[in-house]
Amino acid sequence: MISTVMFFNTVFQIAGIFMIILGLWELRIGINRKKYIQLMTAGLLLIFIVPIVTIIF
Repeated sequence: MISTVMFFNTVFQIAGIFMIILGLWELRIGINRKKYIQLMTAGLLLIFIVPIVTIIF
């Protein structure tokens, strides 16, 4: 059970980092700021909030 939670936390963190990188790339291009905000918010949620929630529950 613990190893499964650790595995999913790692997957969420990798996905979050990927989304933040995509958001930064979108900001660099400068075409769609709404997409930048969505990607950064989702990435930060995946990195910080989801692992805390999975540990609590």
